Amino acid sequence: MSTQLSSYQRERKLQELHQSAANLTRYACMVSSQHIQDGGLRGQFNHQVALYTRQLLSDVRDAKVSVEDALKAIALEYGHWIERSITIGRQGLGVVAGTYQFVGGVGLCGTAAGCVVGFPLALHGANNVLENVENLRTGRDDTVGPLRALYQQGATALGGKPSHGNVAYGGRI
Repeated sequence: MSTQLSSYQRERKLQELHQSAANLTRYACMVSSQHIQDGGLRGQFNHQVALYTRQLLSDVRDAKVSVEDALKAIALEYGHWIERSITIGRQGLGVVAGTYQFVGGVGLCGTAAGCVVGFPLALHGANNVLENVENLRTGRDDTVGPLRALYQQGATALGGKPSHGNVAYGGRI
């Protein structure tokens, strides 16, 4: 039994590849319009994606890359962008939530009793904003702000691990 594709099957795979390349380019334009404010930089990013897909199609035409490998490459790239877009959205929400925590905490500090709850809430909010802004700025997702570091140090001093400090920080226990 032959493992080669019939001309009809190859044509269908090539159509699928062209459609995937077009979808990737469209998705890149959508993502860049949401996350890249500078028009020149956005245009450069979109141009690079278009060059990438054209080169991939050219490599398939020249039999340097199989259709299946090109489809896998596009799927990997697409998956990476979806993952990154979700991460950026989550970090953006972290900034908003941290701001609300901070403002709410400061608002509770109208009385001494209110400050018992409000001050820690404001500190956690400020730390959340700091961590998420830094993560957005650097493209990372592992920034440890000063308050979280204090929790981690406390957990370690008590014989635990830094991850125990993260649990305490997240649960505020």
